[in-house]
Amino acid sequence: MERRRRSVLTAAAVLATVAVIQGWDWPLLGSYRSAGVALMVLGFAGCALSGSSQETSARSPYTVTATILGVLALVFGIWTVIADTQAPLVALTVDIVLLWFVSTLHHVTRSQRGHEPALGAHEAPSA
Repeated sequence: MERRRRSVLTAAAVLATVAVIQGWDWPLLGSYRSAGVALMVLGFAGCALSGSSQETSARSPYTVTATILGVLALVFGIWTVIADTQAPLVALTVDIVLLWFVSTLHHVTRSQRGHEPALGAHEAPSA
């Protein structure tokens, strides 16, 4: 379920970026700065959904890559809010998509190796 939510958040980030760049005049997305704030909120929500795994080492390639991309996302987000320009907003969007890709790839490879965590009582198996 978290994978779907992360995918929806990532799609929302891309859509928000396109809406601002194309000038769709969506409420609360009237500038690059406001879009940057919206993307940082979406990014933090996606990060919270990612959770942490006790089976993932702090030195694993996944953890290192996700950490670097997360720090870059923070830098691009702050840059977007300060500069109110398109370039850092696009960089932030690309970074969020890369984080989604790395997270999804990590989940798929863990599932194939049999490291998939057991489902909780409230979760249903996903297709």
